[in-house]
Amino acid sequence: AWGSNNNGVLGDGTTTQRSSPVQITETFITGNVQQSFSTNEDTALTRTYTITDVESSSCSLAISMTSSDPSLITDTNFNYSCNADSYTLYITPTTNMSGNATVTIIATDAGGLTDSSSFSLSVDSVDDLPVISSD
Repeated sequence: AWGSNNNGVLGDGTTTQRSSPVQITETFITGNVQQSFSTNEDTALTRTYTITDVESSSCSLAISMTSSDPSLITDTNFNYSCNADSYTLYITPTTNMSGNATVTIIATDAGGLTDSSSFSLSVDSVDDLPVISSD
């Protein structure tokens, strides 16, 4: 029986060290183990991850994103959809921008616990067509 610890005596009346099982619940992000992706400028990158938490119902986690280069990948250009804990992420680079960034996906459960997964994203420059307009 577990109880209070008084004057160096465990709650079961002994001074013997005991282990108490502790349940640790984590949010886990799994998906493609690839650590780098590329996309052309003006083209969304679409990735699918399985994101679960044993204490949370399906698709109830809050998903957010950060970028090491917010001028290339802004949080306003990030969206996602979910079906049975399979989250599809849509990351669109800023129009006519190219470069490299580290993107971190963050899952947060109702209790505020988080898990994250990061990958490198290369946004490749595309030669845009010239535009002719009248004066």
